[in-house]
Amino acid sequence: MQQPKQVDGQPLWPWNKAPARPSLVRLGQDATARGWILNLVQLGHWMVLLSVLPVAWVAFSRADGLAAQLGSRWQVFALLISIVLPVAASAGPIMMHAREQWQLTPPAGAHGIQDGHDPVLRRLAYRTLFSGLTLAQLLLPLAVFGLQPALVALVLALGLVVVAGPSRPLVPWRHAGVHLMPVAQPLALAMGASIVLSVAAHWTLLASGLVAKGWPAAASLLPLVCNGAGGALEATQAETTYNQWWHLVAVVVLSGGSLLYGLLLAVAS
Repeated sequence: MQQPKQVDGQPLWPWNKAPARPSLVRLGQDATARGWILNLVQLGHWMVLLSVLPVAWVAFSRADGLAAQLGSRWQVFALLISIVLPVAASAGPIMMHAREQWQLTPPAGAHGIQDGHDPVLRRLAYRTLFSGLTLAQLLLPLAVFGLQPALVALVLALGLVVVAGPSRPLVPWRHAGVHLMPVAQPLALAMGASIVLSVAAHWTLLASGLVAKGWPAAASLLPLVCNGAGGALEATQAETTYNQWWHLVAVVVLSGGSLLYGLLLAVAS
């Protein structure tokens, strides 16, 4: 069937996808970039955004109980913001993928390829994503532990790195000359610290409630495991093989982490 005419390189309808780029043909991954597969990838990314809504609803509908557990209503508000902030953080990658018509390709210049993605746009998208996710993970311990002076000082210091830190040097993790994590090292370190704080916050928020309902305490960390696994699949599989199926699997795992978080929060609270 003939594709609708494109204007400025953009298909007329969201489900109309451009043919696989020559770079994917050269890498032998053009079969994974068929239109229906790319539509699934696109849908999967929107599902990542929508999957936070059940989590936010659980926190909102149990606001009174959570306020009693945490100590105040502002902490419930901080918890809600930590849940929905990743949606804003995802705007950069969504825009990048839409610009590239949902085809994950090497950057222009890598592998001798000239039709790859824009590496500058990719760095900006990653910075937006990592910054938003780090801020969300810094809000969560404040919601759970309150305004403890040492914690507030640490969160402010890490937050300053996020919003005012340098854009270089980049994390030196490469595959075939391509940065797998094209973010500044200070931002990556701030995100690592926020993950440690998030682990403690998840455990404190969920573990005792889960144990009281007969669930294992370790289940409280499963959403973080899913988030880490989704990111790892994106970096180590999707962005090294350029197989679009891995791209889909990564976002499905991320969505599963959000839905699991909502389920565990509902059980624990």
